[in-house]
Amino acid sequence: MKLIQKIEALGPQDYMSDAQLAVFREWIETELTSLREAQDKSIKGIQEIGVRASDPADSATMTEEQQAHARDSAGRKERIVALSQALATMREGEYGFCQKCGEEIGVKRMAAVPYAKHDVECANTVSLSAKKDYGRIVLA
Repeated sequence: MKLIQKIEALGPQDYMSDAQLAVFREWIETELTSLREAQDKSIKGIQEIGVRASDPADSATMTEEQQAHARDSAGRKERIVALSQALATMREGEYGFCQKCGEEIGVKRMAAVPYAKHDVECANTVSLSAKKDYGRIVLA
């Protein structure tokens, strides 16, 4: 069942009610566990690639595999950080509220991007300023 369906199944609720927060928390914790397990496997995969018998003909393939693992690992690491920060905002009672303007981000947006830090309007502003900042990555 999709996250938004789980939230909608709760019926009418106050914004970020205890029940909604419990659904988001469970999803985030499950996702974090999955990402951490994948990260561990990826690290082992990178190590195994380096351990294989080095045949000069296979060197390019091994390098490509290592780079693919490293790219995947970097993406997972960013997501782990974002989800961990989302759990921290839950503990602080700020989950689901825009870090820039303080307004509600919205249940649908939070269900689509459970680690969102900004409402749509502020996310667009942050994204535009990030593009001007020479491509710096910002998770909105």
